[in-house]
Amino acid sequence: MKRRLYFFSLLVSIFILAGCFKTAVYDKHAYAETISLKQDTLELMDKAIQSYASYETDVTDLLQRLDAAYESSQSRANNKVSTEQWKIMIDKNANMAAGFFAHWKSEGTLTKYFIDEAKVIIAGGFDAIIDLEKSKKKQTY
Repeated sequence: MKRRLYFFSLLVSIFILAGCFKTAVYDKHAYAETISLKQDTLELMDKAIQSYASYETDVTDLLQRLDAAYESSQSRANNKVSTEQWKIMIDKNANMAAGFFAHWKSEGTLTKYFIDEAKVIIAGGFDAIIDLEKSKKKQTY
């Protein structure tokens, strides 16, 4: 419970900070890719009740897509807050996507309870990235 409260506080802080900085314009590709990555990540997490070795290629491919999203975010002007969110998502030592997959790899299999609890946290991280992207101004011509 304490972890969820900390995570929620972190998300609120990020949103407050987002209002203090000039942000990038809305990118429909980044928005769509983040939704796709969220769905694919949560689906792959459900497989963690089985052997990591059976899904190692799938995990590697997904981690590459997550890294690509981070790199894409980093290349956009005025996109610091989103980039920091992606940085947490791909950190193998954090309690987000890359950290979950690193834990699965080290343990071999995970319990359904652990997976379900982790999915709540990781889905929240993706939702924060999605909500921030949605909140950005649409480019006008």
